Amino acid sequence: PKLHLETLEVAKTSPLAIEQTAGQLFFGQVIEQYLNDHKATWGEKQYSSQKAKLYYFLEYLENTDGLIASERTLESVTTAVVREYKEHLQVSPTNAKQKYPELSPQESVIAAKQDKSKTLGLTSQNNYLQCLSTLFNFAAKELDYEGKNPFKGRSNTKAAKKDQRDKRNPLSRDHLKRLFASPIYAGCKSLASCYKEGSLIPKQSHKYWTPLIGLYTGMRMQEILQLYVVDVYQTSGVWVFDLNANHKDQKLKTTQSKRLVPIHTDLIDLGFLDFLRSKETE
Repeated sequence: PKLHLETLEVAKTSPLAIEQTAGQLFFGQVIEQYLNDHKATWGEKQYSSQKAKLYYFLEYLENTDGLIASERTLESVTTAVVREYKEHLQVSPTNAKQKYPELSPQESVIAAKQDKSKTLGLTSQNNYLQCLSTLFNFAAKELDYEGKNPFKGRSNTKAAKKDQRDKRNPLSRDHLKRLFASPIYAGCKSLASCYKEGSLIPKQSHKYWTPLIGLYTGMRMQEILQLYVVDVYQTSGVWVFDLNANHKDQKLKTTQSKRLVPIHTDLIDLGFLDFLRSKETE
């Protein structure tokens, strides 16, 4: 039973023989080799994201000079080209291919200005640049690429981290006090009307436990909501949440997200193990 806290395909080929002309490597085949090498270790979401970022850059270049990926060499990308691309990202809309699927990257910028659409944040801009820098590093390490990496050092990491922290908007102490003094914790009318005052404290509902687990563990919402009963157990005398992707409907953000998270004794004192046992019988 589940603990109710309520594709892209790459061509199946053998390792690619990267086409070389006068010692040059071409984007199309380098990207294919890069994606093939990482498909086994990346989740589907990361794989799709990396592929989309790489081909977005190539579409941007193709729209500039008409050269397709299979004809474009890594060495042809100069620091000037990277500078122009970085400036392009600064005015690019978020989810450009979803909002403007029929438009080129350059056209989507114009459309976004007209629509006053939200543009990429600093962290997202850096992700696009870092993705390409990693591709060049891969080519140097695995494919004997000897040219420069024009994307190296192009991202503004310190500013991006600050930008990301600012956007997270963590709950203040006052917000937390109001949340945990709300009817679902102080007494509500019913589970369906958990926002109305009453006498019921619904400890048999995920609505009660999910915020508490988040507060005490720092786990992501998805990590909490996809837990199964078997993912909660005792090891070496300590109760833990086992974050994994053992079931088809479980996904982890990264491979590093797989971990054991100790269950705080406050949760146990509040009756979490009773809630767990009730789910074992469902």
